[in-house]
Amino acid sequence: GAWGRSIHSPSTTVTCQNQHWLVRRGEYRLWSVEETGRVMGFPSGYFDGVPRTAAINMAGNAVPPPAGAEVIGQVLATL
Repeated sequence: GAWGRSIHSPSTTVTCQNQHWLVRRGEYRLWSVEETGRVMGFPSGYFDGVPRTAAINMAGNAVPPPAGAEVIGQVLATL
């Protein structure tokens, strides 16, 4: 499918929809909440205890922490 990716391929853009699939040895499965968070750069366990739908929405609407840190660092460097 359009959203299926091998574990050896770069991720697509993470959205707030539960539509990201992992393809491994011809089998498809949805990314887990943990995998979604890790792709976005969140630490392991960041979404522990958050219901799946809410966690996927939060991850998809978030600025990835490494990207946010880089932007903030660049802004601080110019001040």
